[in-house]
Amino acid sequence: MIRTRIAAALVALSACCFSSKTEAAFLTGGFDIDLSVLGLGLTGTLTDIGEIKFTGLAHTELVVDNGTPGVVDMGDISVIQGLLTVTSLQKALGGFGNTSTTGEILNANFEITMAFSVVSQSTSPAGPIQTFTHIVDPTYASGLLNIYVDTAVNSNTAPLTGGAGFQDGTLLATFRILPGGGGIFTTATLDGSDDATFELIYAVPGALIDSVTGEDLGALLAGGDPTDPVLITMTDSNFDATPGVPFGFVPANWPGSIAGDTALTSVSNTSFFATEDGSSVLAVSQVPEPASMILFATGLVAFPGLRRRMNRNKQQVA
Repeated sequence: MIRTRIAAALVALSACCFSSKTEAAFLTGGFDIDLSVLGLGLTGTLTDIGEIKFTGLAHTELVVDNGTPGVVDMGDISVIQGLLTVTSLQKALGGFGNTSTTGEILNANFEITMAFSVVSQSTSPAGPIQTFTHIVDPTYASGLLNIYVDTAVNSNTAPLTGGAGFQDGTLLATFRILPGGGGIFTTATLDGSDDATFELIYAVPGALIDSVTGEDLGALLAGGDPTDPVLITMTDSNFDATPGVPFGFVPANWPGSIAGDTALTSVSNTSFFATEDGSSVLAVSQVPEPASMILFATGLVAFPGLRRRMNRNKQQVA
């Protein structure tokens, strides 16, 4: 398994610190989900969510071949689409919410799913190891990540039969990808990892609440004030093709559209399906004081996830 390099993780975090919404943003706490406003007959609030873990299916397809035909190399453009099921919720102040292995949150009959369609561009020459970054280009993909809540717990993440049940719930929120981040994969095994940063652009009114201030994040989006907080999510995921199966697998129930785009399905040495799992760190982004920004920057070196990734990369190089 190849892990994204430390530089890619820092790029993802930097995108949060200098997002288009705030220019100099600072991550401050998590958010709440008020289930009662979704019209699903659910009650209660999921509080102080700081991280979600997920599993699911993804597809990568080369759409612009700028170099050697049939080979991924520098400047080539691909579309990455995915369908994910949330498997756990972690509070921003520590502690996990209980979940079942299917993604259903225990003691509540609902599931949270995600669908995304984003653009990536190769940043390395042709070879056994490929790196890429995320770009924003609606010519090829919407660049959106949609999150749904559904009282029917029916999302199917099985490689050969999966694809159904991810986009049939109530839309909770939509995020838009920010340029930067990216990842790495091997052309022989089609395994790799990916980091991406998204910012909130839509939420059901009253559904997403800033855990610190109590403000409705969806309502703030309509205000247009550049100093208003915005919800940021930084995803860190691994993807794996099926060993021994050329170009991965093809899920039988892959849908016709994903996140507003036509779903892509080609399989070749440049286009493939894979399983995907990982986590998203979610936080409310605010304009900070200069002193706070300095403390945040110096604290990055101690960020535990980055340290773990650095250690894994050192072991692989060795």
